[in-house]
Amino acid sequence: MDALTTRKPYLKGQVTRLTNNVQALGDTTAQIVRLKHYREQATTLVGSVTTLYEELLALVEKTDYETTEQEFHGELNRLDELIISIDGLLTSNAAQPTSSDNHANGLSAAVRLPRPFLW
Repeated sequence: MDALTTRKPYLKGQVTRLTNNVQALGDTTAQIVRLKHYREQATTLVGSVTTLYEELLALVEKTDYETTEQEFHGELNRLDELIISIDGLLTSNAAQPTSSDNHANGLSAAVRLPRPFLW
């Protein structure tokens, strides 16, 4: 039980750190890879938090059960909101054209041939 209780602040800290990292990224298109990585981390954290709280709920007394269950749902809600915001950033970044797309669209209609070789 003590080992599970010591893991709880660690997981909460990971959720907070991940949330702060996503908020710091903002709306830049260069951060898509990082956002996808953070999405994977958030999904992994959902599994870790679920496992931890299921183990805690199996061990707590009935008087602490409701409090622990509310904490569990609070952490899951935080993670769900984080995943939703990451997905929103990913979809908004996917809709914006990248710089290579802009460059490819600006091709000229004229074709330049090499100079003829004279002997």
